[in-house]
Amino acid sequence: MDGFDYLVKPVTETDLLALLEKLSGKLYDKVAKANPIKETPSPELNEIITYLHKNVSQGHTLESICNEFFLKPNFVCKLFSRYLGTTFTAYYTNVRMEEAATLLRTTQKTVKEVSYICGYRDYFYFCRVFRDIFSCTPSAYRETRQ
Repeated sequence: MDGFDYLVKPVTETDLLALLEKLSGKLYDKVAKANPIKETPSPELNEIITYLHKNVSQGHTLESICNEFFLKPNFVCKLFSRYLGTTFTAYYTNVRMEEAATLLRTTQKTVKEVSYICGYRDYFYFCRVFRDIFSCTPSAYRETRQ
């Protein structure tokens, strides 16, 4: 990655943390762009993945996906584990957080609106999940990405 910012001495802890948050977001964006929806050998899993990306705001659960596609939970869990090396919940959380990051970068919607669009009805839970993934709050993410 090429240089994208600099710090002037003396470096304060606040400035350093802000720069690291900005770098973490850039790295995440780079990984997200390099990881488009990929086809798997499983047609069922491909349908589920496409559906999840198109219906981010519905706040799906494993049970709701199984009902939608008439599949058993164990089968769906095995598909995600075998072909993607992750769980359904982790994958779907990542999809929702990618959408949230995109909305925060490209729109002026409030963080509460973004949380709702991404299927989170509990604003505080959304902020906690976002912070766990991006190591900063949604507001801080927006400030460092504009």
